[in-house]
Amino acid sequence: MTKLLSLCMIVKNEEKVLRRCLESVQGLVDEIVVVDTGSTDSTVEIAREFTSHVYFFEWINDFAAAKNFSIRHATSRWILNLDADEYLQDVDINKIRLELENLPESESTAFILPIYNFTGTITSGKILNSSGARLFPNHLDVEFKSPIHEQLYWKHGDLRFFEFPLIIYHTGYLEETKLEKNKSTRNMSIFNDLLKKKTLDTYETFTLANEYMIVRDYKKAIYYYEKVYKKANKREEWYPHCVERMITAYTELDRYKEAYYLIEESVKLWPNYSDLHCFKGLLLDKLGFYEEAVSELTQSIEIAESSGGRQYWVLSPNNGTTLPYSKLADIYFDQYKDISKTVYYLTKIVQSNPKDIRHLYKLVHLLTLTEPVSEIINFMERLFSHTDPLQVRVLLQIVVTVGHCELSQHYYMLCQKFNIELSPIYMMLYGIIQNNQNLFNKHFSQLSEEDCNNELAARAVYTASCVWKTTDYMDRFTIPNNLLKPVEPLLKKIIMDTTLDDSVDFPYDSMAILLSEIFKVGHYDVYDWLINLFPAHFNKLANLMGDYFLKQNQIELALDYYSMVLAKNELEAQGYENLGILYIAQGDLQEGLEFIEKAIELHHPKVVLYTTYCLHSNGGKKARYKEQLFNVFPQYKGLPFIKNL
Repeated sequence: MTKLLSLCMIVKNEEKVLRRCLESVQGLVDEIVVVDTGSTDSTVEIAREFTSHVYFFEWINDFAAAKNFSIRHATSRWILNLDADEYLQDVDINKIRLELENLPESESTAFILPIYNFTGTITSGKILNSSGARLFPNHLDVEFKSPIHEQLYWKHGDLRFFEFPLIIYHTGYLEETKLEKNKSTRNMSIFNDLLKKKTLDTYETFTLANEYMIVRDYKKAIYYYEKVYKKANKREEWYPHCVERMITAYTELDRYKEAYYLIEESVKLWPNYSDLHCFKGLLLDKLGFYEEAVSELTQSIEIAESSGGRQYWVLSPNNGTTLPYSKLADIYFDQYKDISKTVYYLTKIVQSNPKDIRHLYKLVHLLTLTEPVSEIINFMERLFSHTDPLQVRVLLQIVVTVGHCELSQHYYMLCQKFNIELSPIYMMLYGIIQNNQNLFNKHFSQLSEEDCNNELAARAVYTASCVWKTTDYMDRFTIPNNLLKPVEPLLKKIIMDTTLDDSVDFPYDSMAILLSEIFKVGHYDVYDWLINLFPAHFNKLANLMGDYFLKQNQIELALDYYSMVLAKNELEAQGYENLGILYIAQGDLQEGLEFIEKAIELHHPKVVLYTTYCLHSNGGKKARYKEQLFNVFPQYKGLPFIKNL
């Protein structure tokens, strides 16, 4: 064989992602082999733009059979296996090919490649690290087995696996992709066939449990994970993932005792890695043991920072960086009201992942409440290049979403300077912040059909309708279902000065979101006008706005609203809980505990209220609330840290 590397893949209805995948291997591979298993879209036509080696395979509910068909058409020394929703990026082609040329040719040797799986939504920035045997010799005795989640094997014994530094990026776990492709239905049909034949091995049982996790059937997932856990070889590459998912499933089923002892057992297996300390910290946080959670999360970070270049994780590097940073930021903000430490950990997240929009938003918002504009700009200049158009665009989008007038002007001028094109949605928000209706109208008319499905666009439309007292935007623009949709009929009546019908259910949650949007963009007079239109509903709205302002660290405003409804004995459970946490954080234990008592009385059972009370009190009342805790949550009795309250 004179060719060095063949890409082999099987595809079906992958027109949205196939071109990205095939473009990413240009120059790296000598040959592309694409096997189609029944596409009804333009997948085959796209494949033929890149290769003449397009073949067809009748789908028989067997991924291994299809992949084996594909690799038998390869004519290179080495085979790279990718799925259509995967791609390569920033590859040093010459370096990779040179390494491939120097690899020893052995039919018993294959290579593990790192895989970065994007999870959550497209904009969430969440990444799960995994790996897979994707690079292997082109030999008749090396092929795939198992109809689903197929594994590479050698017919004459065990393959030897080594790591190879070629990163694969995978978008198939994104929520949007899973919904569109409906992979779980397809996969379960294969598993049902295997269950009927009673041919599931340990690994296939593990992958079946994974399918139940995907559809959130945690009881069935745990049933199969527990079967696997008892039989699995702890040295299997996928074994740590089994442990992680068992912990997640136990937690989702409110079986914290099993989750805790599984973590404790697993720490012994991987004592010098970040992952289990991070998981233990997350569990302690859920149960209200914040001091202990901080200790474990901090330890996971210290292990990562002192690793000296060695691998400090079993499952994902995020378990020693992004995940504990994020949770520590939440704890210091929500429980301790420590803004400096919150900013510190948010900054660490943004430094490690500048594309993490959610945490960048939180960081900028907090800074706008505590720092002058010049300091914020200087701080952002240290984190982001202010000459990179992509980064300047992101910063404008963030400050516009935060609703800050001066920062929006600054980054808008930078965008103008570099001729950076901005989406209509963000320009609409900018128009609202600057109270420039002409600018808003210009970009409102440019909204695309895709923009219409964006929640941010909906918020801009409803906010603008209130700011400029017009129904035109709602009339001209049919907004799909969104969080603010319930306020539309009410807004139209208000703006058209029509009599309100108090017998109709009032959209409290949607109105609170709209009020917060109006306040955020600085139209305080419009905010006051709108909230005062509903005296009969004021107490409920005041509770919701008090909750909102406390989450935004605008404590004085939150206390103003809470005080008004507290004086009328109309404060709700969440308000009592928020006040209790705030007073405890400020050192006023007696009053804080009184608020927690009231929250317990009004709330549905909530374990963190009981643990918070017991951790900060003494005497007879503590004993009584500890007894209530065990009566309401008997499943937690076996947890040592709860026993020792």
